[in-house]
Amino acid sequence: INAEYMGATHAAFHGFVAQHGLDFYPLKGDPEELMQFMVNHPDMVTFSPREITEKKAAMWNIYESCWHACTRNHDGSPYLPEVIIANPPVHVHIHIAERLQIPLQIMFTMPWSPTRDYAHPLATLGHGRLYGNKQSYKVVDDLMWLGLGPIINRFRRQYLGLPAIGTRGAHLLRRLRIPPLPSP
Repeated sequence: INAEYMGATHAAFHGFVAQHGLDFYPLKGDPEELMQFMVNHPDMVTFSPREITEKKAAMWNIYESCWHACTRNHDGSPYLPEVIIANPPVHVHIHIAERLQIPLQIMFTMPWSPTRDYAHPLATLGHGRLYGNKQSYKVVDDLMWLGLGPIINRFRRQYLGLPAIGTRGAHLLRRLRIPPLPSP
């Protein structure tokens, strides 16, 4: 297959991407800070105005760099991928794919679609039993959209020139039947 591949991830993973012969585009954000937040808040909820402001700014920076990763090479020259392969927590993958009119494939190391057997990976409240494993996906998606929906809609308008999608964004991947595939 004659194809070019670019790995876009945090700068901390540059060596891993490069050792596999892929071009690299650095995404903003510090994975250690993101992991520390998850350690400090296993339920992914904070009521600290300072932490909320910091996390929203961090997500905006990640979203912005995802757009750049899909529209320019590391040297700044124009770039247009033929497909986006992304992990679910990126959030803006589907919106960028819509704007660029290219296919999207979701891949993740954990189950990311509703099942009876596994709760949503981020459903730590009651380990999915609070709402049931299958229902935990809807609950987590709704909560994520509650916090990030306004930022994603601003990103759609400001960077992509797309209209806001209101509350419909929480379940967009499932509504459009984009199945996640497991990755090794």
